[in-house]
Amino acid sequence: MNRQSFSSRYPPSPVVSPEEREETEEPTSMLDDDREIVKAYYERGGGFEVGEDGITRIEAYKENGQMAHVPWIAVYREGELYKRIPARWLVITYDVPEPETESSDAEPDDDLPF
Repeated sequence: MNRQSFSSRYPPSPVVSPEEREETEEPTSMLDDDREIVKAYYERGGGFEVGEDGITRIEAYKENGQMAHVPWIAVYREGELYKRIPARWLVITYDVPEPETESSDAEPDDDLPF
């Protein structure tokens, strides 16, 4: 019977430095995401949305799990902490910035054939 050590079968995951993480285009975790959360809904219905029913803020934070940090969501009503919910129970919607419109100060291209 050929036995392999655990480390040879499962090589360690690459460690990503904070500098390398900042260079990536997309956050790798909701805890690293700087966008504002505007909605947190349960998959089967019901949930929370900023601006409705007194909800003033929804933010992700981490709680200690058995072996690692676990993402949770804090929901604030009227500025006070209202609920703490495990993020795995929710569908999260982030605020999407409005696309920038082109400036109307641009001069028209007179050399276009049409």
